[in-house]
Amino acid sequence: CHYFWFQRAGAGARAANIARQRRIESMYSEMMGRYQPGGAFEKRGLGEIEQARTRGVGQETQQMISGGMYGTTTAAGIGRGWEAEVGAPARLRLEDVMQQRLTGIQQQKAGFLERIQEPYPDYSALMSAIMR
Repeated sequence: CHYFWFQRAGAGARAANIARQRRIESMYSEMMGRYQPGGAFEKRGLGEIEQARTRGVGQETQQMISGGMYGTTTAAGIGRGWEAEVGAPARLRLEDVMQQRLTGIQQQKAGFLERIQEPYPDYSALMSAIMR
């Protein structure tokens, strides 16, 4: 009688632990997806860079118009200049941040998985339950 109760309790605890492990692994996978190429973090970052480009090129163009320089060949290089000075470095920083965060989450997940233990049956508790 006690043996079967002990066995059922152990099986229930193992099932609960496995379910909890799967939920946690799913959360880690979801977080990693945010920082992988094409993920939400990259999309938001690239969107912000594009908005900054629109503002920066627009302001530079407006200054050239005000200064009477818009019709010159200099105006054609505004976008390229912005990309070289601001856009490309911003994209590199974005990639660096994504990689750092992704690596951090992967390390946390690896640590979590490493700490999972499959406990062996506690025979002294089993024998104690049987003796009752």
